[in-house]
Amino acid sequence: MNLVSRSMKNLLRFYGRSALMIAVLSIVVILSVIGFTVKEGAEQSIRKIRNEAGNQVQLYPDSSYEKNKLTDEIAKSVLTEDVRDYDFFMGDSVSIDLPGLEDFVFATVNMYGKELPVNGSILTSQKPDRIENFANGNWKVVDGRFYNEEEMKKGSPVVVIDENMAKHAKLKVGDTFKVHLISIDAVKEVKVVGIFRQNAETSQNPLAMLYAPYGFLKSAKEESGQKDLTIAYATFYLKDANYIDRFIKQGEEKLGTDHYYFVSNDIMLKPLLAPLENMKSFAELTIKSVLIAGAAIMILIMAVAARERKKEIGVLRSLGFRKPTIVCQLIAESLVITVLALAIGLGVGHAAAGMVNGQLTKHEIAANDQLQASMQGFDWSAQGLQAVDSSLDASTYLLIVFMGLLITTAGTVTASYMIVRYEPIKILASDK
Repeated sequence: MNLVSRSMKNLLRFYGRSALMIAVLSIVVILSVIGFTVKEGAEQSIRKIRNEAGNQVQLYPDSSYEKNKLTDEIAKSVLTEDVRDYDFFMGDSVSIDLPGLEDFVFATVNMYGKELPVNGSILTSQKPDRIENFANGNWKVVDGRFYNEEEMKKGSPVVVIDENMAKHAKLKVGDTFKVHLISIDAVKEVKVVGIFRQNAETSQNPLAMLYAPYGFLKSAKEESGQKDLTIAYATFYLKDANYIDRFIKQGEEKLGTDHYYFVSNDIMLKPLLAPLENMKSFAELTIKSVLIAGAAIMILIMAVAARERKKEIGVLRSLGFRKPTIVCQLIAESLVITVLALAIGLGVGHAAAGMVNGQLTKHEIAANDQLQASMQGFDWSAQGLQAVDSSLDASTYLLIVFMGLLITTAGTVTASYMIVRYEPIKILASDK
């Protein structure tokens, strides 16, 4: 109790110096709180924007080289533990000889001496629930269903057709019709298991659109004698959007960059995320700089204080006070200063963090607006515009408290080292 009371009296006696140390440490704490708020808020915004943009990566062959072919075996070769799921997409132009489809003719091709009208396209996928327009709700099945897991495994000759085609050709669920696959000059009979509706914005007429299991078209091409079966592209669904850079780097190391290339929404995001990345780096630099500068200033102030109190220390030593007792008193004074500075710094810093949070939210909304403008067809959820919750957790506040204690400890150790070197006789004999 005497130790604490003496410490308080000393702080009040040297109120100017005490106020300066409290001010310095408070500023360090305030800037640390703001720095950590900016850092964690920027990290949260980056994660949020990346997750909203999706965790998909597409692999394409470079079409500038005619010999470049992408097969499912090549696509599977880049699989890593970061991949949660994958899908292969293959397509073909088709000729459908049904009444009512005259308006759908896009072109004609000459196959073995006869003209065939190209009036449709058949698209395949292993994962129908991954087809973007169906996944985001732009298109939906209005009658029947999509092909199921068993039909995908067997490569069953079943199709899901668009509503316009069904109306013009008077087709309904359960009907069968023949499609002429242009690339292999083969006719296959397919069964309608579902009918889907496109919205006006994404309608892709004049071609009739059909979706079929990937295995169906693959089997048809293998039966025709095609050896090198190619896919249009492969889509990889990663476990986390933050794995995109790593996955692309590993894929490029395996396949090279001359014949294949990867595409992801994250690549488009990088220019938009650059300001947030810079903000995060600046915050980290600020925290480190504040810690170093704060420690240097506190060491200087407490060293000067110890020198100015040399006479007081000499008197106390001559009265029988041991060096550890005097050092303990200095530590007690430092702890009082630290507690007061932390109380002020954390309070003011928390209030300032609220304003920083508002700025981060504005930046996120601005990034969202740019993203919508630059990524056509991307379904950007309005739910993503909620304020960034960049409030610090308990562990971060504890880290800031530790930083404050570390700074005062640095000053206390310096002052204590000076105290233990003082000899009472020499101090009292000196006029300085």
